[in-house]
Amino acid sequence: MNIGYLGPVGTFSYQVAHRAFPEEQHTAYTTISECLDAVAANEIDVCLVPFENAIEGTVNVTLDYLYQNDVPPIQAEYILPISQNIMVNKQRSSDWQEATTILSHPQGLAQCHDYLTKNFPHIKREAVSSTAFAAEYVSTHPDEKTLAIAPLFAAEHYDLDVVRANAQGNMHNETRFIALSNRKLAITDDPIETKTTLLLKLPDNDSGTLHTMLSTFAWRNINMSKIESRPTKTRLGQYFFHIDLDVGADNRLLDNAMVEISLLGGTVKVLGSYDVYKIK
Repeated sequence: MNIGYLGPVGTFSYQVAHRAFPEEQHTAYTTISECLDAVAANEIDVCLVPFENAIEGTVNVTLDYLYQNDVPPIQAEYILPISQNIMVNKQRSSDWQEATTILSHPQGLAQCHDYLTKNFPHIKREAVSSTAFAAEYVSTHPDEKTLAIAPLFAAEHYDLDVVRANAQGNMHNETRFIALSNRKLAITDDPIETKTTLLLKLPDNDSGTLHTMLSTFAWRNINMSKIESRPTKTRLGQYFFHIDLDVGADNRLLDNAMVEISLLGGTVKVLGSYDVYKIK
């Protein structure tokens, strides 16, 4: 199989791809959207992209793409512990605290917000396509007073010095990565849970409409572990809801709930029913 991931070498997505599918072919993409485009076009067999972080919440680029486009279903989820580390080109190790710019993926910058605010209140924070791209840039520009926030593996791969390990604000930082594919994945590891993820669009904004829709799960004892709203990007005040349910695909109660929501005028897009695995 060909596994697509958000590259380049050294990203957290790279780590998940190689730990979850160590024997398969791997293809790096510059952006999350490009990776999702590739699996939708059957250019790759599996697309691995970040979906939610424990500190910063949902990766909106991923969620919005899944709402707006037809993609293969989610076949599995992988949870990876996240360590964000500040690193510098070895030629600038002695004066790294004089850096004027720090690069990272927007999630990396956000997860290290508290540390940067306290220790580098005036440094320029520049968002780039991935944490590994930030590390790669710092490695090839020793003349610039620039730092990167990236995984430890990126520091090793691009030969950088780590000047501050675990700069994120939460030592229990984790990220959910979803694997989308048109084929069932043969995974031998034991899952930690099973869930179904769906997107719900209400027929109108009348009082009680959302409550009525969610009641279809409640009275069937289907636990909802997550709900959040996102704008549909059509006009102001229009939203869809991202919902996680603690139930698998072969569940008649879930099927009945989907039918009832449809009869009530709601529109449901099921992203997938899948097992969740923890990467250590």
